[in-house]
Amino acid sequence: MFVGNNLLQYTSFKNKERLQADMEDPELMLGLKDFGLNDKEAKVYLATLKLGSAKANDIAKEARILRETTYFVIKSLEEKGLMGHVIKSGTKYFEAANPEKLIEILEEKKFKVKRIKSRLDKIKEQVFEKPSVEFYEGVSGMKTVIDDLIKTKKKIQGFTATSSMFEELKYYYPNYIKRRADNNIKAEIITEKSSEAITSRMKDKEELRKTRFFPDKMRIKDSIYIYGQKVAIINPNNSKIGIIITDPAFSDSLRKIFGLVWDKAE
Repeated sequence: MFVGNNLLQYTSFKNKERLQADMEDPELMLGLKDFGLNDKEAKVYLATLKLGSAKANDIAKEARILRETTYFVIKSLEEKGLMGHVIKSGTKYFEAANPEKLIEILEEKKFKVKRIKSRLDKIKEQVFEKPSVEFYEGVSGMKTVIDDLIKTKKKIQGFTATSSMFEELKYYYPNYIKRRADNNIKAEIITEKSSEAITSRMKDKEELRKTRFFPDKMRIKDSIYIYGQKVAIINPNNSKIGIIITDPAFSDSLRKIFGLVWDKAE
């Protein structure tokens, strides 16, 4: 009997140790906070989930927060659908909702937001947004601008310093061309008549591109891309800078200029 009692005490002690370890598990706590619970709500939910069905006093001890505070937290969790209660012999016992309920709540929120998204989009479209300018330096900065051409997923029109782009970004620029084609992003490019540009033009069809040339011996130092409501400028030479300008009016003006030059290019 003595051994049995010791065994029960030891088992109870180890269970408490495991429960406390879970309570202090940063990943569990962070996950519940990411869901939208505050620190005390996360602790109370986790404590109740571990206890199964428990009185408020026991939950408070397990969560290591004041009993008075626990009642307010439990009420908050009940309002969120994450806690329920039953009455046994006149005593209220609280139970945590199945973890699957967390997913159900998120899905319900997602459904509600989807229903109003189109109306929110219309409100957004009516607001005039101030133009923005992002400035990047170095090779990594130029790569950031190139990546934005892909992320925006809009048709690209531009004036390109092709030979300089291939020279300064010898691996990244060809990879950009492949990624652009893989993402079904079409391009219209006006560039210098260099050996790199001529070779590139031979692959126009497979790379979803149309290429035209400036007059003989004419070259530009910067590459300028117009896509969506943005204009990107990349100087691959000495300065090695990248600029992204977001402005519908400016991008529209440059697009019109591009159209005029496109009609006269070879």
